[in-house]
Amino acid sequence: MSLHSFYTEPTLNRHGVRYYLINNGCEMDANTHFLSQTDHETRFVFQAFQMSGSDHRLYITCDATLCDTSEVTSSQQCDQRPHCTKKK
Repeated sequence: MSLHSFYTEPTLNRHGVRYYLINNGCEMDANTHFLSQTDHETRFVFQAFQMSGSDHRLYITCDATLCDTSEVTSSQQCDQRPHCTKKK
């Protein structure tokens, strides 16, 4: 499984503010960490938070690719790991 993005939004607007915890396969937040990644599972943790001005709801969206190891194109795509820079 290749996790491309993981972000939160205070509404389901889809045109509002997004806070990315993972973007382009890279950790974007100092409190977000990958624990493990395999062809079938990606495990990560993040610290819970509240967005300012929200009504205590937080909508979470993940964009991921499930890898089919028996299919060459899918397997190659999932083998490619992003080049991430360290967060400050």
